[in-house]
Amino acid sequence: MKSISPATLTLVMLLAVGGLIAAYVAKKVFAREDGPPPPSVSNVPMAVSDLPVGKLITEGDIAMGPLRNDKRERDMILNKDLIVGRYVKEPIKAAQPVRSGYLYASGQRPPLDVEKGMVAVTVSLGERSSIVDGLAQPGDYVDVHFSPNSIPNDHPAYRNGFIMKLFTGVKLIAVNGLTQASNVQTSSNTATLELTEKQANVMILAQQKGEINLALSTSGKGNGDLALDSADRVTLEQILGLEPVPEPKKPFEMEIYYGGGRSTYQFQDGRWFDGDDNTRNLPRGYQRERTSSAFSRGAQGISDSNDPDKGRTQDKGAANEPRTQPREVLSPNDV
Repeated sequence: MKSISPATLTLVMLLAVGGLIAAYVAKKVFAREDGPPPPSVSNVPMAVSDLPVGKLITEGDIAMGPLRNDKRERDMILNKDLIVGRYVKEPIKAAQPVRSGYLYASGQRPPLDVEKGMVAVTVSLGERSSIVDGLAQPGDYVDVHFSPNSIPNDHPAYRNGFIMKLFTGVKLIAVNGLTQASNVQTSSNTATLELTEKQANVMILAQQKGEINLALSTSGKGNGDLALDSADRVTLEQILGLEPVPEPKKPFEMEIYYGGGRSTYQFQDGRWFDGDDNTRNLPRGYQRERTSSAFSRGAQGISDSNDPDKGRTQDKGAANEPRTQPREVLSPNDV
């Protein structure tokens, strides 16, 4: 039998040692230590961004996020539907689970922040332009403008409408019932204003009698008074650069007594005014002169709806002759 040389034996031993070293290294590299299993995780409602006090939570404010089950607390709300539509009572940080103590109870609203001695009044507004297209938000100061629907006594100077400033620098507390920034409606909106008691009385009556518009003020808080200066009102004639229309003259009135009855006639601009905002010519057959009998119709009678002697002729003696008040009698050229 051929013997193994010392050199060959040395090489075999070196190869064996190298294999053992390689096996050890491989074991260290690919070995996995068996440890405890990872903690279980559940998705819970979390705030998408920081939510301030008084904010009404919407769908976009809440999203589902992972939370380790061992980190869950008893007061954490796990149903998103129980959060949306409620107001924030305590500040909520982004990516933080929502706790029941952070919210007002369902249906409960935060109290309005009204300065002592002031009152909160809500007024109805029209389109979004009446609230500066939604740019005026709670906490801002606004000027209040009023345009009446009708003019008392049909005043000729304001017959075509006018607008005036009621208040300057009043605090806007809420828009459409929300005390934080929000979108406004296209056709109908409301605004809650912080007013003095005097301003509140004016505001309530004004919204009943006309339209209200708000203008965003950069002057800050006003003095609480009424802004009723003539410089703060504009008429359509002024916008168009038209001369004011003079007031019409009062109609001339004549009372005619005959027998047991009486008739009243009004004349304006030489025409008989019948009391229904219409004018017409003097009834046919009437003659006017400077006498105590201002009207006569020959053998025809003067009739009136209130005349008990309707149809009676006036040529049967002085007893039935028409008589006028002695105050004034005009001829046709005077009317």
